[in-house]
Amino acid sequence: QNEIKDVEVSKLPIFLTSVTPIKKELYENPVIKKVYIRRYGFPARLQIIIREREPIAVIKQDINSKPSAFFTTDGMLVMHKRYMNISDKEAKLLKILTSSKDLQKDIPFEKYQELEKIVQAVETYSDEKVEYIDLRKPNDVFVKIKTTSIRLGTLDNTVYERIKRSNDY
Repeated sequence: QNEIKDVEVSKLPIFLTSVTPIKKELYENPVIKKVYIRRYGFPARLQIIIREREPIAVIKQDINSKPSAFFTTDGMLVMHKRYMNISDKEAKLLKILTSSKDLQKDIPFEKYQELEKIVQAVETYSDEKVEYIDLRKPNDVFVKIKTTSIRLGTLDNTVYERIKRSNDY
């Protein structure tokens, strides 16, 4: 809501107003996925409909810290501090812990998709929800579920076999 307050609106009558500059300015916000603007003649008004990107995973430095970035359903990595107020939704999201400073290079969306497959495998074999995945040590990766932490080690092509074995009690 506060983002729209900063948008400069024309003083011309509604039917003469160009909506393109308004759309262009709104699209500069990385959280906005789609903007629809409708003009109404009576009563004279603009209706602005905004579809936001949905977060699917948050990236943190530590489990108790604020998110430093998040992935959206359409594969975008949002890193601007201004948009990290997603704590109410955070309980449902996958948490990825990393000490990386260059998130765009170190955790591209393709790597997130691979992590999502690993998380699904862990949840399938353990019948528990994954709380977070710890990537702070790339050669010693952990997945935390409610009852325990599962040490996966290096994320290579044998990780799924290790996940299966970790549940053979």
